[in-house]
Amino acid sequence: MDAKNNYLIMFLFPGNSLTFWLVSSIICLLMGMTYALGLKQAWSYIDGKKA
Repeated sequence: MDAKNNYLIMFLFPGNSLTFWLVSSIICLLMGMTYALGLKQAWSYIDGKKA
């Protein structure tokens, strides 16, 4: 995905400010990182190695 496509969604919702997009993107990134960390920590149980 190139930069042109990243800004396309911003133009589909013109009422939202750049601050909104930055803050909501940071929140989503933090939630995704938290999920990834939890998945990494639990992977051995999910994989069945320590079940």
